[in-house]
Order: sequence, then C-alpha cells, then structure tokens
Amino acid sequence: MIRQPRLAVIILHYTGTQDTLACLDSIMRGKDSDLDVILVENGLTEPIASCVSERFPEVILLQLAENRGWAGGNNAGIALARDRDADIVCLLNNDTIVPANAMRHLARQAAAFGPCLLTPAIDFLDPQQGAQLDPSGWRNAAPLPGND
Repeated sequence: MIRQPRLAVIILHYTGTQDTLACLDSIMRGKDSDLDVILVENGLTEPIASCVSERFPEVILLQLAENRGWAGGNNAGIALARDRDADIVCLLNNDTIVPANAMRHLARQAAAFGPCLLTPAIDFLDPQQGAQLDPSGWRNAAPLPGND
C-alpha cells in the first residue's frame, strides 16, 4: 500500500482571535485524516489555547512563551510538523478562509510536482474584488494539472 503524502498546515496566531477561529473552522470543515493542523500561539498577547482545545480538539497547539516573529513562529511550527513526519507544509495567515477541498488539492499538486514552493491564487473575501494575488502570470509558473 502506498502512503499518501502527509500535509501539515501551520497557522501562526498572535492577535486576531476571531480571524484565527474562522480560519480553523474553514480548514476543519473539509479536513482529511492525513492532515495535521498546527496552531502556533506566538506569545500570549491574545491567548487562544483553551478556546481552540474546546472547539477543535484535533488541532495541535504549539504555545511559544515569547513572540518569535513571523519567521521564528513558523520555523517552530515547521520543526513540529517535520517531527510528525509531514511531507508537505502549508503556511497560512490566520485571516485566511480556506475553500472546501483546497488542502486536498494542494497536497495532490505538491506530490505531483515534487519538491517545490507552491503559491496559490489568493482571492479577496468579496468575489467582486477579484484576486489579491494571482501567480499564474509569473515567469516559471507551472499550470496545475487536474485542477478541480
């Protein structure tokens, strides 16, 4: 039996508790069993651990005593993901709302491309505003096979 690539999503939380909870809710709605969701509490400005443990018990909490900044917080989350045998790591801002099946699609694309850096298109919450970031026109952008 071939093992599916294991995906870890890392969300850095410092402030914006409601945004973080909405992000987690969007991910957990379509969560696969081979997906680890790691929430890095980057210092204790707005503690969120008790709320997350109650609402999303399957989320892995990593509480850092001090704010290590964006890079330091994500590096701590990546180290934990690698300790948990993640093959693919996705860094998300805590104000991201993830469409249904997006993580499954991301894992499939990363597995198809091999070692790479994937940057998906990022849309504004209001669809009339269009894309905030669309890498499809970038030099060296590769089309996504099997896009669903």
